[in-house]
Amino acid sequence: MQNKVLFLDTETTSVDTEHCGMYQVSGIIDIGGKTVEEFNVFSDIFSDDLVEESAFEKNGYTLAKIHQLPYPLKAFSQFSNILRKYVDQYDKKDKFIVIGYMADFDNRVLRRWFSKNGNKFFGSWFWVPWLDVIQLAMYMYQDQRDQFENFKMGTVAKFMGLECEDKKAHDAVYDAQLTRQMYYKLTSQ
Repeated sequence: MQNKVLFLDTETTSVDTEHCGMYQVSGIIDIGGKTVEEFNVFSDIFSDDLVEESAFEKNGYTLAKIHQLPYPLKAFSQFSNILRKYVDQYDKKDKFIVIGYMADFDNRVLRRWFSKNGNKFFGSWFWVPWLDVIQLAMYMYQDQRDQFENFKMGTVAKFMGLECEDKKAHDAVYDAQLTRQMYYKLTSQ
């Protein structure tokens, strides 16, 4: 069976993964090393989700704009239908390998979103653990770590020689695309 890889990123209303709202989940699905789909799902947040205005400083979103997005259950259904095209959730040997930048954050956010949408089958879709590009980068550049001002995605991507537009950062589609580029560059060295 060919690997089914999902490069995934989320955008949230806070960095508190236990209480934040998720309003964007985007990804790129590669099967056999080739992209078969790129998706971008937007969702309103739940009424009890934590909102910190500082979460929108870099991407220009507002709470008013988020409340115009599709209801979470509708967005969840759209996301599930995308996953369903490539993975049989009832087959324990058919799952996505998920790759992200600071993947644990996205894992916790997405897992909570599944739960808040009344779905307890998160593990039916994704292998554990998720692969984290920040860990791969740290491994590859451990002898040069002192040359980095920080280890944010854009900083690391630029160090790797990838084009990175700061104004596009914190859009889940762009971040998933950049994560994919970084992953393939790091794993081909």
